[in-house]
Amino acid sequence: VESVVSAVMRVIGAAEVAAAFPMAAAVDVTEKALVALSVGTAVQPVRTVLPLPLPKPQIGFLATMPAHYTGDDGEAICGVKTITVFPGNAGTARSAHQGTVNLFDSRDQGVLLAVVDAHEVTAIRTAAASAVATRHLARADASSLAILGTGVQALRHVEAMLVVRPITNVRVWGRSSANAAKAVATLQAAYPGLAFTQSDTVEEAVAGVDIVCTLTGATEPILCRKWLSPGCHVNAVGACTPRHRELDYDCVSKLLWVDTRAACLKEPGDIVRPMQEGKSVVVMGEIGDVVCGNCRGRESADEVTVFKSVGAAVEDLFAAHHIYKTLRD
Repeated sequence: VESVVSAVMRVIGAAEVAAAFPMAAAVDVTEKALVALSVGTAVQPVRTVLPLPLPKPQIGFLATMPAHYTGDDGEAICGVKTITVFPGNAGTARSAHQGTVNLFDSRDQGVLLAVVDAHEVTAIRTAAASAVATRHLARADASSLAILGTGVQALRHVEAMLVVRPITNVRVWGRSSANAAKAVATLQAAYPGLAFTQSDTVEEAVAGVDIVCTLTGATEPILCRKWLSPGCHVNAVGACTPRHRELDYDCVSKLLWVDTRAACLKEPGDIVRPMQEGKSVVVMGEIGDVVCGNCRGRESADEVTVFKSVGAAVEDLFAAHHIYKTLRD
């Protein structure tokens, strides 16, 4: 049996991912992925997460995220992201998310096309998904932004929000004041034309702003809906397990959209924990349904809209395919 792996497969590192997947392109690619998931041309199961036996207080997981897509033109691809998640790596030389996205051509004998760095893909497409939701749920004139969190996603989310809205000023809050100050300095250097300020509290950070992005590892709510101004849009990103939670119940009790309904009803504490307490959480729909007109989005300037994301394998699949084709061509 002839092996085609060595002749066809391409190994794509982080630098190539960054060059081939700029944020503006990532937002459009991610939007297509989320639409494909919602209409059924892309299929994925809820991710499999294996807790690793580590000495306390360390926490670690091995996660696998497969997906398949068949296009109208007969194009068919499949892939799987395999990553380790070590939250304790935050702030060190090691990423909290390490792994690969394996991309296959599922039409042509299952050929392995590429092995792509998953850290860089995840970092970009996570913020891109928030930008898709912001494009379709935030007010068109939204110009002020609150970033809650000081990790990798703080910088990525500013970059992503700038793709879809005319952001002029940004407030940054972090549980560590020193880390928040560093984040403000980094962001100001990256975007000298914007005004960045550090906030001492979450309430101060979100007061009067148009868009809020929650990007923390919080295990109890940090954001209360009563602090949000009419017309605000929230991208809730940080909580991806039942243990983690960033939003109070009022934030998810109405006008809530998600990236993937199946995963969001199982994984994030923002939704799972209120449901376990017997409270009603009504998901309006997936953001892909909003994009293609199968679900309502914002209907008035005063509505407070919330988008909860946990990450979708189809985002990684579409990202890897776009990167592969860009570098190949």
